[in-house]
Amino acid sequence: MFRRLLPVLLCLTFARAAEHRVSSAAELAGLSLSPGDTVVMADGSWKHQQIRFQAKGTEDHPITLRAATSGTTFLEEDSSLEIDGDHLVVSGLWVKDGNIEIKGRDNRLTSCAITGGKQKNYLHLSGQRHRVDQCLFSGKTTEGPTVQVEVEESPNQHRFDHNHFGERPPLGRNGGETIRIGYSHQAMLSSATNVEHNLFERCDGEIEVISNKSCDNIYRANTFRDCAGFLTLRHGNRCRVEGNFFFGHLKRGSGGIRVIGQDHVVANNYIDSVADGAIRLTAGIPDGPATGYVEARNVAVVFNTIIDSPGAAIELDAGFGSAGRTLRPESIVIANNVFSLPQQAELTRGTQGAGFHWTGNFTNRVDEHARKVDLMLTRDSCEVGRPSPGSPLQSVADPFPGITTDLDGQPRIGRFDAGCDQISQAPATARPLTAADTGPPWMQASRANLREVLAHDRERILIAAEAALKQQPLTITSHRAKLSEGGPNDFYSNGDYWWPDPKKPDGLPYIKRDGETNPENFTAHRDTMRELRDAVAALAAAWLATGDPKYPAKAAALLETFFLDPSTRMNPNLEYAQAIPGVTRGRGIGIIDTLHLIEIPKAVEAMENSPAFTPELRKGLRLWFSDYAKWMTQSKNGKEEAATKNNHAVAYFLQLAVFAGFTSDEAQLAKCRQRFKDAFVPTQMAEDGSFPQELARTKPYGYSIFQLDNMATLCQVLSTSEDSLWDFELADGRGIKRAVAFLHPYLADKATWPHPHDVQAWDGWPARQPCLLFAGLACRESRYVDLWKTLDADPKDAEVRRNIAITQPALWLAR
Repeated sequence: MFRRLLPVLLCLTFARAAEHRVSSAAELAGLSLSPGDTVVMADGSWKHQQIRFQAKGTEDHPITLRAATSGTTFLEEDSSLEIDGDHLVVSGLWVKDGNIEIKGRDNRLTSCAITGGKQKNYLHLSGQRHRVDQCLFSGKTTEGPTVQVEVEESPNQHRFDHNHFGERPPLGRNGGETIRIGYSHQAMLSSATNVEHNLFERCDGEIEVISNKSCDNIYRANTFRDCAGFLTLRHGNRCRVEGNFFFGHLKRGSGGIRVIGQDHVVANNYIDSVADGAIRLTAGIPDGPATGYVEARNVAVVFNTIIDSPGAAIELDAGFGSAGRTLRPESIVIANNVFSLPQQAELTRGTQGAGFHWTGNFTNRVDEHARKVDLMLTRDSCEVGRPSPGSPLQSVADPFPGITTDLDGQPRIGRFDAGCDQISQAPATARPLTAADTGPPWMQASRANLREVLAHDRERILIAAEAALKQQPLTITSHRAKLSEGGPNDFYSNGDYWWPDPKKPDGLPYIKRDGETNPENFTAHRDTMRELRDAVAALAAAWLATGDPKYPAKAAALLETFFLDPSTRMNPNLEYAQAIPGVTRGRGIGIIDTLHLIEIPKAVEAMENSPAFTPELRKGLRLWFSDYAKWMTQSKNGKEEAATKNNHAVAYFLQLAVFAGFTSDEAQLAKCRQRFKDAFVPTQMAEDGSFPQELARTKPYGYSIFQLDNMATLCQVLSTSEDSLWDFELADGRGIKRAVAFLHPYLADKATWPHPHDVQAWDGWPARQPCLLFAGLACRESRYVDLWKTLDADPKDAEVRRNIAITQPALWLAR
């Protein structure tokens, strides 16, 4: 009877699986979890939290710990997460300063990001059969592997797949590996871990991007882009390296595969434009220590393609003669490989040991180890050099044990083609990976968009960044405002449309001429602020495009001078902005002057994982913006600006939203979202999507564009997967989509504008408006993005430049 009831009882148990919401590590620790339960971590910043997720699920009913909104639950300020148990799943977290440890069995870390911190390891694994997939690891600057796997007496059988291992700057010494599986003392233990379908991009920590220090591991279908290092079989035996793509782009230090140890297979790899050699077979030390080198022995190097690499394609005895290494590699099969070599490159270097067997290799150069032919290789859209139909590489190789597919996962049947690529009509199951293919799904769309914008803007970005590298320190203290009632560190500006009264001898008090900018007004502080924004934003975009550390190093120096150095910093307030001589020392509407600062936090977030952005600098900048946001919300001027009924309120809350996001102020972010829904759409937008207050001005066209840019940027900043302002609509259909649809035809053809022309700067509009890009990507309206690409990215009209707060849109797509 009991056996018949047991399935029913189990079903009833799992039917009651609970969802628990927690906002602290203590709340999680207090839960009693059952198979099938879900724990939801609150959005926002979790600081100084040592989180322990300990429970036992089952294969069919795992226990899940997830972010309430993927990508918006942040572990910060030395927080940590320990996953310990069976069949546990963790997803959607963003660790910005902390680490994760996985113990137990059959646990999974998925759709998470770890992008900062001082910890020895970002991720540490022990136990068995864990899976780490669709995660991002980037920006580690301290000693220790990014990911460390402990190898134990029983095989680990872990799986790493579809992860993005991003930038890791050079450490300058050993200990900068991106993945290390085992230690020297664990080298003869079997890990049986699979590392497959991952992207390694600019992983420059040290020569060993991957450091294999155990047995029976598989490295398959991974893509290495611009990495100053090698996939290194450092210790251990019986590993397979197959179907990987290496793109070095001749970067200094870039390489392919280093082979140390016995019984390895290196097959079907594509190695392109690596600077320091494609495959290194390493010499060993007789009776060496556990930390020493074992010679490569009984290794198969088969069906690989090496293209345009100036170093040695195969080094036959790497390291021979150094540090006691006197044993040359032996019993090596080198078969059916393709070598397309540039001038002066070597197919081999060094002296081979006993038992080398060469067969079926092809090259474009005269060499004793390969047949010279016209290889007939053509690069495809993914940069891969492939044999064209009719190539002499077709059907020339015999089958080889264990090789059944090519690097694309296409089957090899009958007589094989030489090299890594079999010409086939079968569907491919592998290809070179990009950021859009890997990492957290909540990041993938934005990263694909980022890559497209960086490619489109690359030349412009680099020109601006090179100019920024020559920029002298910028500070408002260099420009004394004679009429300011503040000190040298206080920002000062005049109201744009205010002029001396011609009827008064001293011109006081000034009088207003709406829409007409007074060219004699004091603008030096505002100009300096914009110059800083231009320089820092360009340097940040160049860092995203190239990974060159010179750009964040320069940006860090500029930011230190402008915001942090006591003698040159700008005080975090705008008490004296948009002053009117003879009327007021400063006004609330002056807060619109700092709209150009909104790109600074985005630039900092893009660069803060670089070595130049020290913890002190990051903390100091966040403190400055936190102080400024506090002044905005508590000062008389700030309260006046927040209460305005036109574009000034939108610009105010856009600033507050960006600064709150930068400082992890979730309460302010929630207020900004609510203001968009409760005030901006209902009171500032007409049913046709226009902005009546802006149409009533003397510059209706320019003000409408300015308002839409800022409304769209608010949507870009504040939208989450569960609360998208792009999709928010009132009952009558008013929302941001309608506003963009209203203005788009007039951005495409200004001649059709049905309202009065602007009294000033009419000819300068439109420029490359960010509303078109952000709305186009968010709403999948390609016509908006297509128009954006055609417009002037760097307008010359001063009025137009003053009203566009975003100079480097790539920064707004990076997460």
